[in-house]
Amino acid sequence: MLRSLKSRLTLLYVVILGVILVAFAASIYFTGRRELYGDFEDSVRRQAHAFTRMCFEDFDRLRGDEGKLNSYLKELGAAAAVFDASGARLYESPDGAPGFEKTRAAGEGAFHFRVRSRDYRFVVDTARDRSGSEYRIVFGLEEERVGRRLERMLLFFAVFIPAMLLIAWYVGRVFVRGALSPVDTLRKQAESIQRSNLSQRVPIPKTRGEIRDLAITLNDMLGRLERAFDQVNAFTSNASHELKTPLANLRTEIELALEREADVAAYQRLLASAAEEVSRMTHIVENLLLLAQLDSKQAVLRRDPVDLGDVARQAATDMEILGETRGVKVRAPLLAPGVSVSGDEVALRRVLMNLLENGVKYGREGGEVKVSVWKEGASARVEVADTGVGIPAESVPHLFDRFYRVDRGRSRSPADAIGGHGLGLSITRSLVEAHGGTITVTSREGVGTTFHVTLPAMG
Repeated sequence: MLRSLKSRLTLLYVVILGVILVAFAASIYFTGRRELYGDFEDSVRRQAHAFTRMCFEDFDRLRGDEGKLNSYLKELGAAAAVFDASGARLYESPDGAPGFEKTRAAGEGAFHFRVRSRDYRFVVDTARDRSGSEYRIVFGLEEERVGRRLERMLLFFAVFIPAMLLIAWYVGRVFVRGALSPVDTLRKQAESIQRSNLSQRVPIPKTRGEIRDLAITLNDMLGRLERAFDQVNAFTSNASHELKTPLANLRTEIELALEREADVAAYQRLLASAAEEVSRMTHIVENLLLLAQLDSKQAVLRRDPVDLGDVARQAATDMEILGETRGVKVRAPLLAPGVSVSGDEVALRRVLMNLLENGVKYGREGGEVKVSVWKEGASARVEVADTGVGIPAESVPHLFDRFYRVDRGRSRSPADAIGGHGLGLSITRSLVEAHGGTITVTSREGVGTTFHVTLPAMG
């Protein structure tokens, strides 16, 4: 069984060529056979007419000279017989006896007849001698010459076709090997690429075609894999770093409590601190789990009609208290009625809460954060704008990356009460995309930041 692509392509090439050669040879053979037998029959008719004119116009005169007739027919390689009007045989060549009795009733056309183990092509002619007597002449020539030509033609094809197929097999293998050599190069290069050297790329052939497209596709795939591995490594590193701090704090406090005696109040403070650290780790783990579920499409999101205006109003109301503690006003000046989407109300509320929280966290005292909802064509638009410190231009492209945080100095307090692990905006983007939408951000340092969310609207 041929498993190699090279062998299968070569075999296919040889089979196709073999079918073409056999069909071509068969067409030549049968066409040549028809032409040869047609010419041969014409020759038999001409020879029969010549034999009739020359020998039988006065048969009575030639009756006693049968040796001359026999010599003439032998020289031609012919056989002949003469019958009178009553059907009596008057003459028969030596090679023809005794088979000509069966030919006297034959018509005028040419026919094949076997006489003394020889194949002849016969014609039947009529003649009259000078006295007016009518004779029927049966004249035939051996078909051996035509048969030998056809046999030579078949022998030529029997040698020529296998020889051509052997040559085609060799040429085909060379051609296929050359055509697929870039594929072998790509395969060997791809085999050498490991997780540690994903930055390598396969060479791109200079010639255009499918191999070049394959190399470009492989390089694109390697680029995506490299980015994915980089993200996984960064994700693992950042997650470890985020969990390392609360674990270290928790361990330190427990060790200190074990090393010294403490009263009930001290233990209560220790347990409260431990509970805070555990809560922080739980929040990180829950966010990581949600991101993993969103990435693997395993997160179960409801698909119910949701009024975005109501969700935005509730989120703004819930965030007003936090805004007041930080001197930032939370408003909802534009909430168009009837802007509905198909989605999960809890997830969409979390999107708006994350965006509003981000605006409050980086807002200036006396500033504001406002949320707007309206419908634009077939899309539902949500905009959350703040008048905070803004985001540096170099940080905007990475704002939705996991564990990415802009310089902590941007927050108004070193001990920021809101805190953050760099997961909120990443979760926000994943939730928006899970609803078939998009989220973008525009920002100017010292002016503020605006998030734009676009979702497919219902109705």
